[in-house]
Amino acid sequence: MSSIAPAEAASVLLVDATDSYRGVVASILAQLGFHVTEAGDAEQAERAMKAASFEVAVVDEGLPDRRGADLVPALLALGPSTRILLVIGPESEMASCRDLCDEIGASLALRGPLHPHVLAQRVELLATTRVSQLPDDADQLVSDEVRQQAELAEQQLREVRRDFQERLPFKLDLLADLMRRARSESFEPDLFREMLGCAHALHGTAGTLGFGEVSSVAARVEQAAKQVLAGAETSEIPWDGLDTALERAREAPEKLSLLSSTPVRPGGIATVLVVDDDPDMVAAITEIGRRQLVSVSGATTPEQALARTDEIRFDGAIIDINLGPGVSPFELAEELRSVEGSADLPIAFMSADGSVPNRVAAAAAGATLFLKKPIDPHDLGEAVRGFAAARTAARPRVMVVDDDEFFRGHISSILVQQGMGVTSLGDPVRMLEIIDQVKPDLMLLDVNMPEIDGYDVCRMLRSTGAWRELPVLFLTGETGAEARLKCFRAGGDDYIEKPVIREELLARIGVRLERARLFRDRADRDALTGLPNRRAFLELFKLRVADGQRHDRPVSLCVIDLDRFKRINDEYGHLCGDRVLASMGKLLASRFRTVDVRGRWGGEEFAVAFYGEDRDTARMIIGRVLEDFRAIRFEGDDGREFRTSFSAGVATFPDDGRTFDELFRAADQRLYEAKESGRDQIR
Repeated sequence: MSSIAPAEAASVLLVDATDSYRGVVASILAQLGFHVTEAGDAEQAERAMKAASFEVAVVDEGLPDRRGADLVPALLALGPSTRILLVIGPESEMASCRDLCDEIGASLALRGPLHPHVLAQRVELLATTRVSQLPDDADQLVSDEVRQQAELAEQQLREVRRDFQERLPFKLDLLADLMRRARSESFEPDLFREMLGCAHALHGTAGTLGFGEVSSVAARVEQAAKQVLAGAETSEIPWDGLDTALERAREAPEKLSLLSSTPVRPGGIATVLVVDDDPDMVAAITEIGRRQLVSVSGATTPEQALARTDEIRFDGAIIDINLGPGVSPFELAEELRSVEGSADLPIAFMSADGSVPNRVAAAAAGATLFLKKPIDPHDLGEAVRGFAAARTAARPRVMVVDDDEFFRGHISSILVQQGMGVTSLGDPVRMLEIIDQVKPDLMLLDVNMPEIDGYDVCRMLRSTGAWRELPVLFLTGETGAEARLKCFRAGGDDYIEKPVIREELLARIGVRLERARLFRDRADRDALTGLPNRRAFLELFKLRVADGQRHDRPVSLCVIDLDRFKRINDEYGHLCGDRVLASMGKLLASRFRTVDVRGRWGGEEFAVAFYGEDRDTARMIIGRVLEDFRAIRFEGDDGREFRTSFSAGVATFPDDGRTFDELFRAADQRLYEAKESGRDQIR
């Protein structure tokens, strides 16, 4: 998510019945600079529209007291200039998004479910784009948005440097005047402190933006001010040399900094691998993708597909179910996900045969979507949007805290170019007010700021339970062992000297983000099976149920228990029992879609949640997994071979309950019935 806020802090009315989802979206929009008013139903929305004017209104179709499509005309009657974004369900039988907009007067209609960050991006684009410029095809909006974000990031870089260059003479005049007064007047500590602050800001920002001569002389002035404040005589300072260097810096041409030299390349919204033994089909999908700014890499054999995955990091893969005699597309999907860094690769299967067995097999193999041949551009767009949403959700969030607007803006733009979500903050006092809303993965923190310095900000973070482990990288113009010790004593994880070099900045951020991710994974995952643990599973399951409630879609919970596991431990050894558990974890991890949730519940129990699937379909999918599990040969500690099975019970939201406890009790009761009926079955 970019930090580029709309002009004049536009007001947004957010109408959605799900409190948790609405709250997350509202928080993200607030970070982007919007004023947000929330409404949980149509009545509240109309009251809000009567009381205030809004530039944008987001209306979910599934409201408790009225259909969203019926509310749109009523809101437009109250606020004719409001741009309305309508979110309709994924399986809605309404007309196309563009036809629907024309019919009811909405500016834009999109199919959900939308990740909160994705929805916020759409609102940001709608608020900053004239309605007449919106594309006729709503699917194209995603592509236009990516291009616009890239252009905005590049434009912001140019504007930051241009604004700094325009103000640089004034800054140099101010520094020269402070130096003149410091040289000619009697010693005044406040004067030298002001000179120190001015020089410090110029040192870091000018160097980072490419004004090397200015940065160099500012560093010398900064050091001189420190010497005097530490007790040196003003007569010991080489004022003539500093004056000469300052005048030379005024005339020195700027040089593009390393940080701004890399051009922005507005690539597609996703890079997708397409595997089909028909080269013409690969070519056709490539052309469809090109028109939607989707980069398609084609392969006609599993070997080519695996080779491509070694070379390119894909956002998703689309695999034909019929790849030729003796070739299993489902085994290929498993192999693709076994490539390092691709464990969660979203996969869609495609076939001209959309029969239930094919769809169940695809779901069991981990398909995010099933696409019917011939491929429709809209269906491809849906698939790619899902891939892109998964990528957006995983983007790291960085908070930049620095009182220098030029330096802060420049660093923020670079991080946005690198695909990071950035929140920029110039007032460190407000940090604790907004950090819980932003939820950053890392903080870049300037040391020298007015009112409160970076050291104290970091100490406050470390005294706050939720943020004790947040990676903090100090930005400092100070050098030497003492400066480094101050950073670490305050609780910082690393420091970066100003002027900032692009490669060093990104390398240090990358290392800290990766380490933090590994720590989170370790805390959220069961060490033996690699699956989410009970706590992480519960959090993810609640999100799926919230989505199901919003879009009137089922969510099925399956509770699995390995059959006669105690006997396996007793007869074949506990190490063998661990291998059985690990194999079950690997099987569950490789067999389902990215929207499905898998976890180890405890002991020999596992849990799986299927989004959008009813009980019968979920039972069929788990049935395929049971067949695969039965086929695995295990070897005991004494060398004896054996096979085993599991039993499972399935319950579905909302038919069997609306809370996790209700659903778990229903699924657990059916699991008990399966055990009592002889095990090795699914109820």
